[in-house]
Amino acid sequence: MTYPITITSAAMRDINRSAILETIRREGPISRSAIAQRLDVSLPTVMRIADGLVEEGFVRLYGSTEWSGGRRRPLLESMPMPIWSWGWIWAARRCMEPFLTSEEMSWMR
Repeated sequence: MTYPITITSAAMRDINRSAILETIRREGPISRSAIAQRLDVSLPTVMRIADGLVEEGFVRLYGSTEWSGGRRRPLLESMPMPIWSWGWIWAARRCMEPFLTSEEMSWMR
């Protein structure tokens, strides 16, 4: 008897976050709606994750999209940093943050 494979919501968030970050890195500057279409992920999910990436310093806002009658939204582009440092910074924040004070973590912000 086989059981269906299940995934936790935390694991799904990490997968979405990695996919969004990689899409921005490869195709940026790019709009949030373009990311949602390419990855077949909901726009609110992309917006929430992208806002977190901007806040954490992995991604920055860049200019704005072409005007199509609605509100102009800034594009997203990755911050220039060596590729090896992305995984290290993410892992360090994930693993060490619960154990360190905000002062000790400030060097990674």
